[in-house]
Amino acid sequence: MDLNTARAAINAGTLAGSLTWVATLIYLVAFAPLVWRLRQPRSRPPALIDHLPVALGFLVHLVAVVLRGIDLKRLPLGNLQEACAFLALLLAASYLVAAARGRFAILQIAILGLVTVFMFVSSIVPRDLVRLQARDLRGRWFAFHTLSSLLGFTALVLTCVLSLIYLWEERELKHKRLRNYLRFLPSLESCDNIGYRLLTLGFPLFTVGIVTGMFWSSRAPGWSWGFKETMAVVAWAVYAFLVHNRVIGGVRGRRAALLAVTGSIIALAAVLAIPT
Repeated sequence: MDLNTARAAINAGTLAGSLTWVATLIYLVAFAPLVWRLRQPRSRPPALIDHLPVALGFLVHLVAVVLRGIDLKRLPLGNLQEACAFLALLLAASYLVAAARGRFAILQIAILGLVTVFMFVSSIVPRDLVRLQARDLRGRWFAFHTLSSLLGFTALVLTCVLSLIYLWEERELKHKRLRNYLRFLPSLESCDNIGYRLLTLGFPLFTVGIVTGMFWSSRAPGWSWGFKETMAVVAWAVYAFLVHNRVIGGVRGRRAALLAVTGSIIALAAVLAIPT
């Protein structure tokens, strides 16, 4: 690597880190007014213009991820920092899709809150990259494994969010607490139906991610079965049980929501166990 190439790589990496912080701040600035507005008695649902800050944050975030990939010369998913940043990018895209449809303001806020949390984690995690051989992190199997895993996990996280909203709304209605924000919540039926559609999207992708991950890991030097792999398989078993019971047994509502939340917590433990 000549001096100019090395200098360009350093500049790309430094700029990517700076833009990650900028995107985090933009998301945080966009989050606070949305929460404040929904707490007001006569507040209206967020309009299209209210989502422009998040769209700006997404663009800055996307540039940061691209620059990180240019700096590393591979898909930027090799450690916890990169995985959290990429997961936040997928969730931010999910927020924009939900905003474009103009429904369920509290769902949008919950997604944006998760985006901010994952971005903050990505920003504070030390970037001490695992020393695997370059071909292992740049190979097609690694890219396919990580992309399918995170795409599946994103859909399953959204299922979890809808399940939590379902449990929250059910409790509020059961105790007849007719609070102002209830008008911004999706109905119990909508939470259940949309959550199920996301489950049927996320579970196959998560399954592909686990299978390809096992194949890739078996070829990587120094690989051994650990906590991350165990949690991923346990989470898959919970989701498989949920899908089976929904399709065969017709399980819906509270029980399905609790299973979805349980699976997501276990899957999150697997994600956070990714080496730093």
